Amino acid sequence: LPGLRAGLPSEAQWEYACRAGTTGPFAFGDNVTTDQVNYNGNFPYADGPKGVYRQRTVPVKSLPANRWGLYQMHGNVWEWCRDRYQQDLGREAVVDPEGPGLGQSRVVRGGCWLFGGRDARSACRHGLSPGYRFDKLGFRLALGQ
Repeated sequence: LPGLRAGLPSEAQWEYACRAGTTGPFAFGDNVTTDQVNYNGNFPYADGPKGVYRQRTVPVKSLPANRWGLYQMHGNVWEWCRDRYQQDLGREAVVDPEGPGLGQSRVVRGGCWLFGGRDARSACRHGLSPGYRFDKLGFRLALGQ
């Protein structure tokens, strides 16, 4: 669309949106079920109950939104962020950090339907090459980029 200023969110923007003002591992609390998140229910988080393994993505609004009305921030598909991936982020608190300028891998967040509940946590992150193709990858755009 002409004039639309949108792009991939930074890793910090993605996590802020995913958490929606919460501080636990999930926007829904300390644990999740497959009634809330599309992940491989054979591998629940922590001591959570086993659940459904759908073996595919689900349409938007199939599961509950977080407190800010954002759907499927946890699970469904890994989502690209614009930051380059670095293994160790350090222990110092930072405000609105930008990713490092070196390296080839980019950050993906959110988990997906193939992986277990641990990978659907708000803080879970991995790095992939931008050329990597996988049917469990997606993105969402952030306005104002």
